[in-house]
Amino acid sequence: MSSAPDEKPEGEEAARPAAPAPPSSGAARPARPPSPGRYSMSTEGSTEVAAVRIDSTRMPAVHASSPPASKPARAPGAAPPLPAPPPLPAGARAKTAPMPGRPPPLPTPPPSSRRGPPPPPPSSEPNARAVAPPAPPAPSSPSSVRRSTLSFTSEPPPQSQPPSKGTGAAALASARPPSMPPPSPGAAGTPSVRPGSLRPPPPPKRESRPPTFEGFDEGSIAFAFDALMSEGTAGEPARAEVDLAPVRELFAELAANHMRHVRDFMIDVKWGEAPREWIDICVPAVVSLRRAADRLGLGELAIGLEMFGAELDGASPANLEAPGEGASRAIEGAHKDRLLESYEGLVTLLPQAFALDRDKSQREAVIIQSLCLSVPDVRKVTIDKLHAAGLTSLSVLFEAKPAEVAQVAGIPEEVAVRIVERFQAYRRELQNASPQDARAAEREKLATLTAQLREQHDGYEEAAGGWSPDAKAKKRDLFRAREETWLEISLLLARFGEVDRLQGIEKVPFAQRIAQLTEYLEEARDKYRTEG
Repeated sequence: MSSAPDEKPEGEEAARPAAPAPPSSGAARPARPPSPGRYSMSTEGSTEVAAVRIDSTRMPAVHASSPPASKPARAPGAAPPLPAPPPLPAGARAKTAPMPGRPPPLPTPPPSSRRGPPPPPPSSEPNARAVAPPAPPAPSSPSSVRRSTLSFTSEPPPQSQPPSKGTGAAALASARPPSMPPPSPGAAGTPSVRPGSLRPPPPPKRESRPPTFEGFDEGSIAFAFDALMSEGTAGEPARAEVDLAPVRELFAELAANHMRHVRDFMIDVKWGEAPREWIDICVPAVVSLRRAADRLGLGELAIGLEMFGAELDGASPANLEAPGEGASRAIEGAHKDRLLESYEGLVTLLPQAFALDRDKSQREAVIIQSLCLSVPDVRKVTIDKLHAAGLTSLSVLFEAKPAEVAQVAGIPEEVAVRIVERFQAYRRELQNASPQDARAAEREKLATLTAQLREQHDGYEEAAGGWSPDAKAKKRDLFRAREETWLEISLLLARFGEVDRLQGIEKVPFAQRIAQLTEYLEEARDKYRTEG
């Protein structure tokens, strides 16, 4: 049976001696009822003993103004405390727990003790470098730091007075190295100017515009060039108010198309047989180009074109000095040499419009191959033997003899005879070529060959579906005829200078070749015009 905490054993009560009675001062006082004690819940004056008692010795005193026991006391006006960190998981507590036999880790100082003093505010005064920074506070414990941060003072912060001019000048003078001379008094009030600002401003850029052609016909290059070379257009040479660089680039592109007949003529003069009748076709183109170069300020090109035009006039049939030269239709001798010499000067000045060597090798190679393959019993092996013997130019093959070709190239003499005859026929064709209508005869011939190639290809495709002996023989004959027609077309395209176009057409089947040739003929009808 448990006893109350205020009960005492009976033996102890009996052993304790009785307290002496107080001296009586008079009548006997009435007996006071026993106090329930401070452990009782009964009210004063009640004789009942409370059934429930509270052990107040184990309970702290609670006041209304005191904070809870779980929260520490906080000074008035202090910042709220930081929140407690979240509890670590079981695995993390096991890792952070100190292991037996090892010293505990050193405590990490609070963040407030690791922070240095705040940097001083920036100053715009010149002598800000001479002001010493405030001394850092002495290291103290976390509690002292906390008390210092929590303390507030009513004193205003010290006001920083701007230093005098003499103080800043003295500080700057002390900071200047001895080798640097002091500034001059006259330059003190003058603002500093960088050397780059003394340069004059660049001139304003002038807007460059291409020339305006009135009546421009749907982007026709030929019409634009004719408008540029028009005699009625106002303007003085070499006095343009706009930048002529883009105009000259356009001039070079237009001149390349404008001088196409002159290039073909000079190719025949240099590597073949050029008839004198072609001079009447070339002179108007040279004169118009010279006039345009003079108006654009291209003086050297204008002088070169004038010299070349004079040589053309001297080699024309109407201006021959010796009557004996009139019997020869081809340009040769001194006239040929002077024409080539004057033309080389034009190639140097404007290679985009006058260069011949870049097209000569490809054009001549295609012509020689087409002529050789058109000879019966001549294959690639025979052409390789001719190249190995040095017979790679039209001028050499025009003058070659059958016996010499057979001996040098090592081919049968009858084959050499047919080769020489084919080149002689091509030479006569060049000499008898009509210069009228600017290769109109060659274009008409190309159109005829294209139509012939279409008929042969359609017949070949129809015969390829049959298996009878007649269909096979017809297929074989049409195959050979189609190849011969294509060789003649290749020869004409090389004569026109369309070597790149020819190389692209040869890579596709015959049906696509015919379609591309038809498109080229349609373009040629709009591009090539009669000049006279």
